[in-house]
Formats: sequence, structure tokens, C-alpha cells
Amino acid sequence: MPLISNPPPSKPTTGLLVLFAAGLLLCFLLVLMRSEVGAQTPSACDDHCSALDSTATQLTRGAPIAGNLGTAEDVDVFTFAVTGSSQDIWLYTTGDTDTIGLLFRSDGDITDPTTSIAASDDGIIVAGFNFHIGVNLEPGTYYVVVVGVKDADGNADAGNYSIHRLNLSALPALSLGTTDTGNIETEGEVEVFKFSFTGDAQDVWLYSTGATDTVGILYHSRDITTASPTWLAAGDDSAPATGRNFYIGVNLEPATYYLAVIGATDEEGNGATGPYRLESKAETDEAAEAPQEPGDPKPPNITPDIASDGIVSPGSDADLFKLVLGAETDIVVYTTGEVDTIGTLLDADGDEIDGNDDTEFSEGDFNFFFPRTLEPGVYYIEVTGYVGRFGESTGPYKLHVDRVADQSDSRGGAERVTPGSSTMGFISGEEDEDYFFVSLARVGHVRVYTVGPTDTVGKLENSSGTTLESNDDGRLSPGHNSFLIERNLAEGNYYISVTGWEDETGPYRLVVEPVTDPGDSTEGAEDLELGVGQIGKVGVVDIDLFKLVLDEPTEIVLYTSGDTDTRGTLLRSDGSTEVDNDDDGGEGFNFLIKAALAAGTYYVRVEGYDNNVAGSYVLFAEPLAPLRVFGTLPGEHEVGSIDTGHDQDIYKFTLSQGEPVWIYATGLVDTVGTLYNGNFH
Repeated sequence: MPLISNPPPSKPTTGLLVLFAAGLLLCFLLVLMRSEVGAQTPSACDDHCSALDSTATQLTRGAPIAGNLGTAEDVDVFTFAVTGSSQDIWLYTTGDTDTIGLLFRSDGDITDPTTSIAASDDGIIVAGFNFHIGVNLEPGTYYVVVVGVKDADGNADAGNYSIHRLNLSALPALSLGTTDTGNIETEGEVEVFKFSFTGDAQDVWLYSTGATDTVGILYHSRDITTASPTWLAAGDDSAPATGRNFYIGVNLEPATYYLAVIGATDEEGNGATGPYRLESKAETDEAAEAPQEPGDPKPPNITPDIASDGIVSPGSDADLFKLVLGAETDIVVYTTGEVDTIGTLLDADGDEIDGNDDTEFSEGDFNFFFPRTLEPGVYYIEVTGYVGRFGESTGPYKLHVDRVADQSDSRGGAERVTPGSSTMGFISGEEDEDYFFVSLARVGHVRVYTVGPTDTVGKLENSSGTTLESNDDGRLSPGHNSFLIERNLAEGNYYISVTGWEDETGPYRLVVEPVTDPGDSTEGAEDLELGVGQIGKVGVVDIDLFKLVLDEPTEIVLYTSGDTDTRGTLLRSDGSTEVDNDDDGGEGFNFLIKAALAAGTYYVRVEGYDNNVAGSYVLFAEPLAPLRVFGTLPGEHEVGSIDTGHDQDIYKFTLSQGEPVWIYATGLVDTVGTLYNGNFH
């Protein structure tokens, strides 16, 4: 039986599947802070009162309470008591409303957030923008204040939510090596399991079986009592169980741990429900003599399908990671980033199994990559920087260990891909053929190819199964031996077939790119939307023209990204009067134009640096969003969204005098921030 079960709110919540699904939109919070203290003025009672006194609504353990934030000034207050000894408590909301939670003692002041003992905005255990507070509380009376997150105009999010209280200290223990059962009865339900062990470190496997699509999140007891509890490991769809069950394999030190199990959410926003079995097993760590990086008592664990951060430091640095597999698994191991890395796969005794230096499979040509089929057991991955005649390559990187699943060999089971996507596949044998399905909503120019070490052959078919084009070595060059299909396609459904050349087997990434080829006149110009990248291609003696319509005065930045040396010109509505132009003001040999424009119609001309330049690029028109300098009141931030792999969001702020500032992002998206001066340098 589950150790504790929390019923969901009346509205379905977005599941934690957003942690792992590629291509879904994920928001982030951008905050700029300085040392000022704000205040939230409480409103009168509506569904719940707003004072830290006896009028507050009682929050019962294990029984969620529905609430509603009706206005920007609405404040809901709940109260509960801790008796006996200290307790580890989780407080969080579920629902579609963007909430902030603040926890006060009985002597707190609701008008002064600095008197709160904990505060949280966006948590992890619940999806969307619900808060999640974890805290260890001594006996006494406490108050939870719920408010809506404010936007740049001071308007707070309003709507329904449900608030939950969990007493983690009261959970009975789960014995490792046993099987337990659970049942996610309704959408958004969370079930929590607790286990502990003493003695030596252990390799622990936790996974679910059954037909219910589950997600598992593992917490160390030291991390559950923080303002926003941080997870130790997480899993979604994975072996050794079949179907859409989670799997977590980690090496754990003796301690107490908590496992949260939730139903995953599909693209329609529907949460999975139904019964499941929780399987667990543990083995004492017998790999203590395995190679370790000097100074590290234990190599950090890496979880399949979740990237791990690393830094190659100067001085022949070698980073070591530990991988624990509970079943035979097909994996690919690689890094991404700008560092020239070398990777080595070791067994539990430290003997080399495989290794690689450079590949184009991942990001850039200097990251290592190797595929392997591994039996259950313990492995180590060593990452070092390449040392050449120009010195040692050092800096940050991301290490990936991704599971690889063979695609369907029939059109009926083809995996759906979209223009702009990159999808992993694996050729498992001479007769293996992988099928993908793509639907085009309008006429367009599309480029389809693979990257990776596998020599692939590609075929493009229409919905009737007629072959439109096939190709073998369209990307043939040193290190590239994949197919390339590029053609204009009408609106409709298409199938892409990928096979290996002769008896070639191995992994690959299928890339489907929409390519814009606008005309060179105002009549044939392609529409350019603010904040949306347009993939284009310039040929020899070729000019591309884009049309930009502004409904209000806007300060924008126009630029391209990619390897093509571009020149850009901003034109007025007549298509000939020049506003500004640039050649290499952006990254690499890309142009960059910054301009404050009135409402109206404009055109952007993109061409190669000279008549001999040809190639692809991505064009952006990014508005300079104003960014306020905030105080310390929780909830003051800007909300942004990285919409595509090429997207950038640009913000502008002005300081009247020099002062220290902190700029950072929060949320699930792995973001990179760059600060420019007023001249965009």
C-alpha cells in the first residue's frame, strides 16, 4: 500500500513529465534584485481570511483544501499546529494558478515578508508554477500565506488552487528489496515512500511496473527541509520495466530518503491514473577500489537521460562519474559544450571498455561520443580535456548518458517528428528500417538528414507510400557520411525511412529542418514575427527579404545565428530606404542591428557577405523587453519562455547610478545569460 496519498485539486495539474519531454515549452523566471524590502497588504476575508490569527483556515494533514485568489490584493492564510516532537513538513499547492507560499510563526508579521521563516515560488514535486516548501518545525502554531505571483505591471495571478500539508516524519519505513503497491486514483495525486539504511554505501534501484505512466523523484532527507526542496535523482520512462514506468539507479550513503511518485502528464494536459507496483533492491557497494578523482571520496552518480554538469580544470584534470544500471541497456555517452573533451568508459574494476575523442554526433565537432550495450552493473565514465600543441582544453561541459530505443520498422508505428526537431534513433541490424512521420501545415522547403557515426540511407515518402526522394551520402565529407534530402513540399503528411548502409549499425540523430527561402522583393517577402526564429538559406548572388510589422513603437535587435557570414539591412516600408545595416556585429560572422522603431512596416534584407557566400542561417527580431529593478518581496520577477532551440530573450534596464545587482533565472530550463552595455557589446 502507499504510505501516504494526497488527493488532487478539482482541476488537473500539469505533470512532472515536462522535466524530461523534448520539445515542450518550459518557462523561466528572470529576477534582478537589490536590497529593498517590500510589503504585501492583506485583503479582507473572502473564501479564506488574511490575518495571522484565529480566523485563518485550519490546514489538516493529508487533506487538501481548495482556495481561490480572486484579485491582485487577495491573500489567503491557513494555520496548523505541530505537537510533540519536531516534524519534517511539506507544504505545496496544486492547480493552474501561479502561487507563492510564505510560512510564518505565530509571532510573524504578514506585512513584513522578512519575518517569514520560509518562502517558495516554483517547486519541483508539483508541476507548473506551484510553490513547494520543505521545513523542519518545532512544536508550535504556524501560518501559511498564499498569494498570486505579480507580473511587471503589478497584477497578480488569480484563480483556483489546492493547498496540501504532508508530515514526512510520520511515514512508516519502506524495506529495500521488497515490492509495494500504489494507486494514483485521480489526476495530480502524489504518493510518498520513505526508506533508510545504515552501514556501508549501497547501489539502490527503484522502479515501477504496470500500465500506469509514472514519474519518480528521489530526495535525501537533508534536502527536504529547504525553502524549495531539491531532488537527488529523478526518472520518467525507462528500463528495466516495460511501458512508461520510471527507473532510478543511484549509489547512496547511509541515510534516510524519500521517493515521490506521481502520474505523468501527456501533451493534452491529462495526468495518468491507475495502479502500479513499486520495486526496490539494494546491493552493498563493492566498488570502493574503483578509480576516483583525487580529492573525491566518491564519484558523483549520473542518471540516464539527465545531463550532469562538469568542469575540466587546468592541470590535467580528470572527472569521474558513476553509472549504475539495473538491466541490459543500449546507451550513448557524449558531452555537449565548447570544451574539447575525451571520454573513457570503465568497468567496476577500472578497466577500459570504450572511449572516444571527437564526433559530430553531439554539439560541436570536439565532443566525444560512443554507443554501447551494457549489462546490469556498475560503470565509470572519465572525462578529460584534450591536450594539443595549443595547450589544454578546459572549461564547463555537460555529460549525457542517454538510453536508445529502436524505432518502429513500419509506417503504422512511425514516431511523430516535427519541423525543427532532432530525434535519436538506432539501427540494430542489416534488415532494420526506422520510420518517422511528419505533418506539414503549409507548403515549405524542408531539409532532412542524420548526424552521428552511423552511415545512413534516407527515404522520403508521401502519405500514399510513394517514394519522393532517397539519398545515401548527401552529407559526405570528412566525418559525415549520412543522407541529406532537401526539397519543397506541399501541405500534407510524409514518412521518413532511415536504414544503415549495407550492414552498418549504430545510433544517429534525425534532424528535420524547415528552410525559409523568401523572395527578393517586397511582394515575395516572408513574414518575420517578433521573438520567433526564421531558418533561411542564401545562395550565391542571393538576397532574402523579410517583412516585419510593428503595432507599436518597439526597440528591437535584429540578428542572425549560424556559420554563414551574413550581411543585414533594415529598410523602411518602401523596401528601399535604409534605416541601418551591419556585417559582423553579432556572434562570429553574423550581423546584428539594434534600432528603436516607430509603429509601422519594415523589411529586413539578408544576404551573404559577398556573392560567393552561401549557406543557412536563423534570423531573429527580438524586442528589448524592459526589466525592472526589484526589491526582495517574493513574487517580483519577469516571466520568459525559450520557444525553440535557437530562441533568445533580450531584456533592457537602466540604472541612474552605479550599484551592485544580481541577475539570475529560476525554473526548469537550463539557461545561459549574457550582459551587454548600452551599445550591445
